[in-house]
Amino acid sequence: MKRNVFRVIAALLAAMLLLPSLIACADQPEEQGTPSDTTAADVAATTLPPETENPYDENGYLKDTLSPDLNFGNYEFNILGWNTSLPDFYVELDTGDTVVDTIYFRIVAVEERLGVKITANLINGDNSNQTPFVEHAMAAILAGGDCEYDMIGCYSMCGGTLATRNAITDLSALEHLNFDMPWWSDSLIEMSTINDKLFFVSGDAANSLIYNLYFLIYNHNLGTSLGLSDPRPLVLDGNWTIDKMIEMTANTYVDAGTTGPSVEDTFGYVNYGQVHMDCFIAASGIRMSAPNSEGIIQLTEDFMGEKTHTLITKLNNWIWDTGDCWDNSSNGYKVITDNRALFGAVAGSTITGLRDKDMSYGIVPYPKMYADQDQYYTNLGFAYTNFCIPTTAKDANMSAAVLEALGSESHRSSAPALFENCMKSRWAADNLDGQMYDIIKGNLYIDSTRIFSSSFTWSSSAVALFRNSLTGNDNNWISKIKGASRSINKVFEGISESLS
Repeated sequence: MKRNVFRVIAALLAAMLLLPSLIACADQPEEQGTPSDTTAADVAATTLPPETENPYDENGYLKDTLSPDLNFGNYEFNILGWNTSLPDFYVELDTGDTVVDTIYFRIVAVEERLGVKITANLINGDNSNQTPFVEHAMAAILAGGDCEYDMIGCYSMCGGTLATRNAITDLSALEHLNFDMPWWSDSLIEMSTINDKLFFVSGDAANSLIYNLYFLIYNHNLGTSLGLSDPRPLVLDGNWTIDKMIEMTANTYVDAGTTGPSVEDTFGYVNYGQVHMDCFIAASGIRMSAPNSEGIIQLTEDFMGEKTHTLITKLNNWIWDTGDCWDNSSNGYKVITDNRALFGAVAGSTITGLRDKDMSYGIVPYPKMYADQDQYYTNLGFAYTNFCIPTTAKDANMSAAVLEALGSESHRSSAPALFENCMKSRWAADNLDGQMYDIIKGNLYIDSTRIFSSSFTWSSSAVALFRNSLTGNDNNWISKIKGASRSINKVFEGISESLS
């Protein structure tokens, strides 16, 4: 429950506590010689606070705090967005698809509510097109006068790049945005706030956030044949750990008769693509970087020290020495969909490939490092949308109002349609899977090291060094990261200075 709800409850409790004394005062006899026809009901009516409006709508969703009087006179509101592979934050037409249509209708709702006409100008802006996207945005921001774009919805790392170029506004200084609300990700806000400034934000307004949730599937058919218990109750009990996952995958490899591991074999864990390796550092609760006491981003001691070394050594021994795991970007996903992986790495956008397969599977988050870790953490792929507002936007507070309204409308329409109907109903096998999805979505992890990756030479970035330690079976973590830490922290100092 968010803080504004607590304030409402506190106000109501205070009114209840005051009520007896107010009535008692109203019942006192008037002073002799002072004519009055004022009754106790009159006193109560003028003293008690008005009835507080229900903070929830008819469907139980928390309402936003935007003023009902906001109206921007049919302003032509322009968004610069990137072409996502799946429908994200904008569609122009009613398509007949239940999930996609909610995106269209939430735009209509915001337009009618705020008196704006929203147009999305979509250009290529994915990982390979970051530079032209940023240059296009910078040209518009620096063109002189008001920027032609009132808002930018960009590939995640482009937000970090624009922030370092002083091209986007500190959202925390604007009116109308309420980051206590559930349509904004608390964990993303916490990890993206530097020197008390927040330059980009994501949440329910971006469907790509859900598409880029990373998690594991568990093959019930294989598990039953191996005499294993469903791991999902372990998740609910807080005991789903890396050691437990390694234990469950022991001696699961079945050679189909080919030379070496192949797409025909059966494995305990199958991974495809380096990005899935990031999930283990996120799930362990290890922050790669964080602002120090002076507000300067630096690599953390946990990341550079024994905890990460222990994690890498444990994972390498499991992935490379047991024979029960396979990391193959070309054929790994096929092994998963062909029913030959006990555990498989998937994402919201790729689990669709399982819907028509003859398999029974469950869903679990990536495991904790230790059972006493406070919670599970979910890694996000890079291809989610960050929203930001140009420094030269015509009216930054108007842009903030539109952004808040988009988040609010998405929270009650497009996000539930995608998450509940698509993720939890169509793809979830049973109620336990629904609970797993709630856990997976509940604690998102994104680190400054990832947000600002474009500021580094990739091969020497902290993210690449961690991935390479796993893909290369390299256990010399402490010496490797300490050798690179000076140059990495130097880049972070420049980023921190540009954001101050």
